[in-house]
Amino acid sequence: MESAIRTLLNHKLNITLIELNKIAKISERVCYYTEQFEQNDEWKHALMNAHMVLFVAHSQGCPTSVILAKELHEKNLLDPKKHQVNFLLFAGVNMGPDERCRKYPLDEAGEELFEFQDYWKPIAQQYRKATEFWLENGSKIAYSAGINDGVVPLYSALFTDVEHQSIYREIYIKDTDNSCEYLKSLVKFFVLCRNNQLHDHYILGFISDCFNGGFKIEHSDIYSDDDAYINALRHFFGANTSNSVWNFSFELFFPKTYPKTKWHQWHRFQKNARDKWI
Repeated sequence: MESAIRTLLNHKLNITLIELNKIAKISERVCYYTEQFEQNDEWKHALMNAHMVLFVAHSQGCPTSVILAKELHEKNLLDPKKHQVNFLLFAGVNMGPDERCRKYPLDEAGEELFEFQDYWKPIAQQYRKATEFWLENGSKIAYSAGINDGVVPLYSALFTDVEHQSIYREIYIKDTDNSCEYLKSLVKFFVLCRNNQLHDHYILGFISDCFNGGFKIEHSDIYSDDDAYINALRHFFGANTSNSVWNFSFELFFPKTYPKTKWHQWHRFQKNARDKWI
C-alpha cells in the first residue's frame, strides 16, 4: 500500500503504517483496537496529526474497520472535519459470506459473519449506520471483489445495496481465470454502471451465482495486486466528494444458494427498492 501511494503521488510523504491483528468477533476486535489506540501515544499522535487516514481491510476486517473508525470518532480520535477518512475494502463480507461456507467448521467469529445476510441483525445495522456516517461526512470508499471468490459472493464484496457517488467498485480477475468471457464482460459493464451511479437492475446480484470459485480461491489473492491499490487511490485523490447524494436502499440480492426463508423475507423489500430506482 505504501509503495502504491508513493508510486502514484511521487512525493516525499510521511506515512505511518499501523497493523491491527486479532482473531475474534467484530465487537471484540473493535473494543480491543480502540483500547490499543487510546493506550499507544505514538499511534494516537499519528492519528491526530494525519491529513488522511486510510483504512485498508480484508474480509471480516472490512466491517470491523468502518465500525472501528466510527468508534474512534466517538472517542475524539478521528474528526471528519480535520481528517480525510477513506476506506479500501477487499473481499468484504458486507452482505455476508457465501452460503456454502456453512459446511466448513466455523468458530463464533465465523458464524457471526452470516448475520450480515439479514439487514435487521444488530451487527448489520451497526455497520450500515457507520458506513452512512462516513459517506455523509465526506469519506470515500472503494470496494474490491474477486470475480471467483469462493468465500464472499460478488454482490457482497461490492456491497451492491448501497449507493453513493463517493463509492468506487472494482473487480479482480486473475490472468488464469477461465470463466465465461461473456459473463465477465457483463460484470465489468455493470460495475462501470454502478461507478457512474447507474442502476444495474440487480444483475450483479443474480449473476454472482455463475461464479463458483473454490474455497479460498481469489479470496486471499486479491490484496496482493498493486493495481487494486492504484485504482482505489486514484478514486480517493481524483474524484469529487459530495454528501449531497445519498441513497441507502433495501435492495438486497439473494441468489439460489441462499435459504428460501431469506429470499421470501426480502422479496417485498426488493419491490420497494425497485420502485425507488425507476
